[in-house]
Amino acid sequence: MQSLLDQTIRISQEGALLAREFYEKKSFSISHKGHRNLVTEADLAVEEFLKESLSTLLTNSKFLAEETESLTTDFSGDVWIVDPIDGTTNFTQGLPHCAVSVALARDGEVQIGVVVNIFTGETFSAAKNLGAYRNKIKLAQVVENPHGLFLLGFLNSEGERFDENLSIISKLRAHVHEFRRLGAASLDICYVACGIAVAYLESVRPWDIAAGALIARECGCSVGAYRDDPQNESLPEDLRSFSFLVAHPPAFNKIKKTLLCGSSS
Repeated sequence: MQSLLDQTIRISQEGALLAREFYEKKSFSISHKGHRNLVTEADLAVEEFLKESLSTLLTNSKFLAEETESLTTDFSGDVWIVDPIDGTTNFTQGLPHCAVSVALARDGEVQIGVVVNIFTGETFSAAKNLGAYRNKIKLAQVVENPHGLFLLGFLNSEGERFDENLSIISKLRAHVHEFRRLGAASLDICYVACGIAVAYLESVRPWDIAAGALIARECGCSVGAYRDDPQNESLPEDLRSFSFLVAHPPAFNKIKKTLLCGSSS
């Protein structure tokens, strides 16, 4: 597994370099998919590169990739789960919080996860039961941090849900030191894993969370849905990305209880 992880890291880093080359040359067009989500030529090119390169590592492996595949319920065997540019809006504006995210699931259980910051090259990685790393330095198990940041996304992937966002913030405000909205789920989750933040909450898709969630689990974080969400029913446990919450264990239980009981005090 270590050899496969090393090769996945190499390919993910090469994908991140390709994305950065697109940005530096300003050689990409921007279009919309849905109401707000952006897609660029760089997303498509990086995804194609990743699919071609990763397919050489495992015979008969399948792909769940953001730009070219619909959400699938077939997670049998080896499935690469790819987000070529997580945080495309940040990428188009040169905001250095966007990443290549690559995970490998085997029969629905994520075995490998790699997240590479496109602009800085910062690399988070993990293999199941082998620990997590940040730039080749092993990450420690998380400890309670009363001053850590709470990261969240706006829950509008399928439509405008700003009232729900405001409700979540209102309920949690007494228990949170500072809120932040950064705009790239994979990196946000890794920041929880390495202790910069204590929690991250958003409804996203499996390719947004697959790699980061493994990295967080390897650091002792709690990962799961903060409420019952029917959109998770067809997904393996490791890939349940709707109403998604990752947090340091004491914070996870407190956040989930607060949101479920509806208390704002």
